[in-house]
Amino acid sequence: MQNLRINRSRSFWPLIASLIILLVYWIVIVPGIRGAQDFPYTFQASLVEGFNLPQTWSTRTMGWIGEYVVGTLWSWPVDFLYGVGGMVGVDFWLLERLLGIFPAILLAAYSINAAFNYYEVKGLGKIAGTLLYLLNSYFILLIDGGQIAIALAYALLPLCFVNFLEAQGGSIKFKLFFGICVSALGFFDIRFVYVLGILIFLKILFDFAVLRKVKIIGNHFKTGTTTIFVFLGLNAYWLLPAFLAKHPALPSAFVQRSQIDFLSFAKLGHALSLLSPHWYKNVFGKVTPLNPWLFVIPLFVFLTPMLVRRKQVFFWTLVAFLSVFLVKGNNPPFEGVYELLFLHLPGFSLFRDPTKFFVLVCLAYSILFGNVLTVIMHRLPRVKTVALFAIAVYFVASTFPVWSNQMTGLLSFSRYEDEYKAVAKIMESDMGYGRILWVPKKYPLGFSSPNHSSVELSAMVQKWPFARGVVGKYEYSNFLREMPHIGQLLDVLGVKYLAFPFPDTKREDIKQDNVDYYYSFLDQISSQAWVQERLALPPVALLKTKESQNRFFVSENTLAVIGSDDIYKDFVKSSNFRLANNAIIFLEETPGLGSRLKDLPDPEVILNSKANIDLAVALNVPKELFFFPATQLPADPDSKSGWPASNVLRSNAGWWKRETNDIIWWRDFLETKYGIDNRDFD
Repeated sequence: MQNLRINRSRSFWPLIASLIILLVYWIVIVPGIRGAQDFPYTFQASLVEGFNLPQTWSTRTMGWIGEYVVGTLWSWPVDFLYGVGGMVGVDFWLLERLLGIFPAILLAAYSINAAFNYYEVKGLGKIAGTLLYLLNSYFILLIDGGQIAIALAYALLPLCFVNFLEAQGGSIKFKLFFGICVSALGFFDIRFVYVLGILIFLKILFDFAVLRKVKIIGNHFKTGTTTIFVFLGLNAYWLLPAFLAKHPALPSAFVQRSQIDFLSFAKLGHALSLLSPHWYKNVFGKVTPLNPWLFVIPLFVFLTPMLVRRKQVFFWTLVAFLSVFLVKGNNPPFEGVYELLFLHLPGFSLFRDPTKFFVLVCLAYSILFGNVLTVIMHRLPRVKTVALFAIAVYFVASTFPVWSNQMTGLLSFSRYEDEYKAVAKIMESDMGYGRILWVPKKYPLGFSSPNHSSVELSAMVQKWPFARGVVGKYEYSNFLREMPHIGQLLDVLGVKYLAFPFPDTKREDIKQDNVDYYYSFLDQISSQAWVQERLALPPVALLKTKESQNRFFVSENTLAVIGSDDIYKDFVKSSNFRLANNAIIFLEETPGLGSRLKDLPDPEVILNSKANIDLAVALNVPKELFFFPATQLPADPDSKSGWPASNVLRSNAGWWKRETNDIIWWRDFLETKYGIDNRDFD
């Protein structure tokens, strides 16, 4: 009778755990479109584009005509599956659940339980560890923020590691399966293959230090060789194009030390308490304060080595300590260590955002928490019911923002769904081509298609032709109102529509001044001469421009300008002048460009506040003779290297080169602080 009662209670535990998981993720079970900043809603016309062979160039980005995507081409299998769904007519809101959210949750549960089975974690320990792996703030924010591929990689990682352990003493079948598992991990996010490599490296070092058996090196070599061959074979679809295409190098930010300072949001307390720094609104830069309640589980976790004397426990305690140290990034203590790894360890520059190592914290904590509860429940069997109740209360309370609909992404109901659908219907009825300019940015439910690609004003304003039209540094959108030639610029850029969505009140602190500015600015732009009509009213206002060019068009005239681009103002003073009819080339923009002038049909050369000597230099000096000191400077202001090209100037370690993403702030700084207008250097 007592055994029957125990069996019934054990069968009751998974039911309780399942109900808690359903309570937390109930919103994604409800039908309807959802969107997140990193996983916007994809309309059918764009969705079917995924049904294609791997492409090194994509027009589905937020750029003007697209961009190289070799850097993320490893995710083509996932993209292809979404394309298949689009081809058979499945709506994106259903695909994101069937191919993304539901598999991430189910795979995470299966994967962590495979680890528990390997380490013989049973009963309440397995239940609690599973809940911890599925309901921690990091995994929840991955799903809510739309980082579904990372969530799937997070879910698969424990299974990959278990397969590695089983492959050591197993046949070639186990080694091949491990290689396939690693390849699948790379399909979701290639960086997690690196994370798995760190975990395996720690395991090899630990086993060698504890077991002191040389033969394990041979087993690892066989497993590694097999895995490399399988991985290269299954990933040839993107490795080969990446090698042959010779696409542009990674952005310079990937090797700048300043990036880890900028992205190290998690403090030591966040890492220890398994609290994602952007919990729960997931707004970049807004760090949540520490919650003492969340230190309960870490207390049990780090008590595990004292209560459970097993080698596996000591290994995962080591992983927990090291991963907590990595998650905090360049924050104290020992902040310089992460910087050294970032700058000198090959491949580590992929982790500008240190929170990616939260996956190791979650995995280590879950296994240790499961181990310690298994031992405690074995020693104190009468407290199992109380322990189960306490665990249920803990996870229900800690996930309150999720099940109470306070999240801001996929785990919340979308705002203005009907209004965005109405705008999408207008766009879909227009079979011609025309870009959409989203002011100031495109929200997750914003429309985009091959015929109506999207561009964000927040990205546009980082380009010099638009940045120079901004007045001041606080209202970046005002170039739409202040630049006399903005209508013609938008014309040649093919901008047919301007969308003005009302700000997301869940993610942004909206005051009455913001509301007043929204309506005032919308009215100002609506009254511009280059605007034809207003097609939709707020909260998702839509304007249509009078003229917009196609993707590619041919201009009648070619104007070669030497001097500043302020000549635009002189051009548009003439009522007969149209930028669309004149291809304007600034010969000083690129060294050696003037030498190609002879290849153009009847170009007209214009000197804008320049002399004949400037014309002679532009036409006759080859690009090899131009020297730009900034190319020899380091990217970080505190670099000790100075100018590596000049031994004379090596003492000037304070010099560095700047990016242009804050060009408006920098221009205002020079003008305000030193009275320098950087346009004077044109």
